Order: sequence, then structure tokens, then C-alpha cells
Amino acid sequence: MTSFREGAGRTVMSRTTAESVGQVQHFAVSPDEQRITAVVIDAKHNLLVEWSAIESFGADAVVVESASVAREPVNEAEKRAVAGDLDMIGKVVLSDLGNSSGATHDVEFDAQSGRLSALMTNQGRIDTARLIGIGDYAVVVRTDP
Repeated sequence: MTSFREGAGRTVMSRTTAESVGQVQHFAVSPDEQRITAVVIDAKHNLLVEWSAIESFGADAVVVESASVAREPVNEAEKRAVAGDLDMIGKVVLSDLGNSSGATHDVEFDAQSGRLSALMTNQGRIDTARLIGIGDYAVVVRTDP
């Protein structure tokens, strides 16, 4: 397991040229699938790298085949992700009943699959199986049964 805070700032390297493609800025997430769909990297400007294009998310670097896997966002959701509007870190966590569970200070995920495992808040750990959505203000989760 690793986390968003641990992964941010890692260099994204091209396997074919051994050159830097950029650095991980933040993560684009599918709440429905509870997984990372892409990483947002800072190259000359922010670009997306699809999770499926990542060959390895290692402790020191992220490896992709080449710089050509980095692309511009193509729809409104991707543009919001690249702009950081959908970043989970720092957002209030609200239940579907409107109860606060604190603020997200980190998100744990599996570095091989990109599958999210837990939201870490100042009030404890929340299983991402409860994740409903991510907005400008809050991360919404199902009420704990």
C-alpha cells in the first residue's frame, strides 16, 4: 500500500528514453470503481497519464513506456481533475445523511492496481467501498451500516 501524499511529487520516467516525463501532482479517481483512473503530472503544464499506461508505480519513481502517454484532458471531468478541483486531499468527508467525518488528509491505494482502500481523515479511517462522490467542497460516503 501507498498513499496520495507519498505518491505526489514522484518523478514519472520514460522507460524508452530514461528521461523525466514530469512529476505526479495529484490523482484522478473514479468513485464508482474506487480506483485511480489517471495521475495528473506537471510537465510544461498539467497533463493526464492514464493508470493503464503506468508500467510501475514504484517507491522512487513512476515508469511509463514513453512521454507520448501524457495527454491533454478531453472532457469536463478530466479538465476539473487536471485543475485539482476533484483532488480529495483537504476536502470535508460527508455522509449521505450530511454528517461530517472530518477532512481527508490522505488516501491509501494499491500501487499495482490503483484500487483505493481507505480515506484517512482527522477522525479516523474510512473504507473506500463507502465512496459515493467527489465534489468541489466534499467527498461523500455512504453512512456506515
